[in-house]
Amino acid sequence: MPLWFGWLAWKRKQIKLGLILLFAWGALLLLPQSRQRLASTNIFQSQSGVQQRLEQKFAETRNQPLWLTRTLHNKPVEYSLDFLRRYSSHFSPEFLFFSGDPLRPRYRVPDMGQLLWLELPFLLIGLYLAVKKRQWWVLVWLGLAPLPAALTFETPSAIRSYLMIVPLAIIIAYGISAVWLKLRLLVQVFLILLFSYNLIHYLDAYFIHAPVHQPYEWQGGYKELVNRVNELMPGYDRAEITDSRGTAYIYFLFYNRVDPAKWQQQSRQALTDPDKFGFTTINHLENLNFVGEKCPAKIPETGVLYVCTQEDYPRAGFTQFKDTINFDDGQPAFVLFEPTKE
Repeated sequence: MPLWFGWLAWKRKQIKLGLILLFAWGALLLLPQSRQRLASTNIFQSQSGVQQRLEQKFAETRNQPLWLTRTLHNKPVEYSLDFLRRYSSHFSPEFLFFSGDPLRPRYRVPDMGQLLWLELPFLLIGLYLAVKKRQWWVLVWLGLAPLPAALTFETPSAIRSYLMIVPLAIIIAYGISAVWLKLRLLVQVFLILLFSYNLIHYLDAYFIHAPVHQPYEWQGGYKELVNRVNELMPGYDRAEITDSRGTAYIYFLFYNRVDPAKWQQQSRQALTDPDKFGFTTINHLENLNFVGEKCPAKIPETGVLYVCTQEDYPRAGFTQFKDTINFDDGQPAFVLFEPTKE
């Protein structure tokens, strides 16, 4: 993006403006949060698997000179291959047209990619025309767009490669405009119908089917949970609520309409230390405690309400409430417990 700003400023001979934009963008990288986030998600972390693959190859090597082993299997080679593998994954048909983001269900819809199926032939035609007409700027833009995502260990990534959207749209438009004028009216109508069908298919997948597929990714059940906890809390001293899906406190703030000014003062005492990925969260909101475990019900305490996920039920000594909170697909989202009364 800063390179795009720089090119635009140079094209319009606004060098000072370009330098200001580049400086402002670069200054963001100096923030501690930015550096911490970059350090925790780059491919040089253990989560990328490069170091493990190297160790496996060393263990598999038999009766070879050490110099040959080091020449074939070393960090520069393995990290370069890992980067190229992650970079090229953003141009795979599976990611662009058929499956989308494989790691983040909330950024994809079932049986759909980042683009419509019918855009595939027009993308190929547009690429050919962009090369033929020497529209290098859009090709360079497209080539640079996945670089930030390729430097992280979660790829392909729809959210980190969003800079691909504009060049892909331009290139597909090249293809459509080149073909459109050469088609007869009847074929144009047929093509419109095909695109309409593809679009309706996408909207059906997005609005009807996506909320049911892995509904926990859409934070289902939180509104019902907040209402239920509000009803029960007058009978308890505090609540221990699972935060294993992250940021549960946000829903209690939102649905209870907590005054932001009041909350900002309280949040300083409730903020946790950054985790290994640089994220922080809130561990309590008045008498509501948010615990990272799937089920905080370990030892029964009198006057405590417990909220768990459906994945982990507590040991003996707890009584489950009958009204389980479910996802849209009917599976339990949250299960409430209290200490068993003798």
